[in-house]
Amino acid sequence: MKIFKSIVTLIVIAALGLIAYKGYIMYKEDKAAWKIEIINDSVKVRGLASVFSNEIGTVNKGDKYKVIDISLDDKRYVWYKIKLEKNKYGWIGSGRNEPYVKEINNPKRDEKEDYIVDYKKPIIKYEDEVYITKSLKTINYEHLIIEEDSPYDITSNVYYEAHPIDKLEPQFWIEYIVTDKSNNTNSIVQRIDFEELPKPSDVLDFKLLQEKRNK
Repeated sequence: MKIFKSIVTLIVIAALGLIAYKGYIMYKEDKAAWKIEIINDSVKVRGLASVFSNEIGTVNKGDKYKVIDISLDDKRYVWYKIKLEKNKYGWIGSGRNEPYVKEINNPKRDEKEDYIVDYKKPIIKYEDEVYITKSLKTINYEHLIIEEDSPYDITSNVYYEAHPIDKLEPQFWIEYIVTDKSNNTNSIVQRIDFEELPKPSDVLDFKLLQEKRNK
């Protein structure tokens, strides 16, 4: 009888040890998991990664959720897929410029690059008031100062202002557009002078720039 009790006691101790070990492993995995913490008072949860998708719930400030998936296709929001409850999943959108969540343990997406979500727009600067170049074909971006950690692309549009308010002669303007790998986009405008003036038909009407800036 004593031997039987001893065996039972050993089995119980082993079982408890196994449960404690599994619990410890789960604790470590949970602690290291990629999570988001809600920092807004409340955030809507949607069925799909879109502001036009149906609202299926709400999460509140301080709530934490494991990240199941992520979508970076939206230029305004980063979307995180979370598990609300058993068999119920949804998406949270976090503003790229004003995040609604704080990331915890953002992991590597693969072995080649760190998967760090970039919320910020690139910063574009130049030193001189006027950019001087020979012609439309010689425009380059070497004079620009771009503050952006990730790879980015630069494009530009040139505008013709026929009747400037504060100038007697027509003016040309160049709009630089910088887009980083997370689709964060920023733009800045500089006056541009050409040695070989382009035809107004080869550039855009300044009114289009004004309309864009006023939106």
